[in-house]
Amino acid sequence: MAKGRNPEIFRFISLSATALTVCAFHQQNTNWVMKEDWSALMDCTGISTALWVLVVASIVINGVTLFAERKKP
Repeated sequence: MAKGRNPEIFRFISLSATALTVCAFHQQNTNWVMKEDWSALMDCTGISTALWVLVVASIVINGVTLFAERKKP
């Protein structure tokens, strides 16, 4: 699918989506704090763990593509 395409574009899209997801999650939690909706905050611990896993996966995937490009002759 990505053969012959510029990998920097996919890397930029992936990192942008990751950054926007983290910002949206933070904004949502900030809104709950402002409204003092503590029960909503207590429900987001599982989502927080999943978000950490996905952010780390995004970093690893983008790191692999960086190192794979450097090894090409």
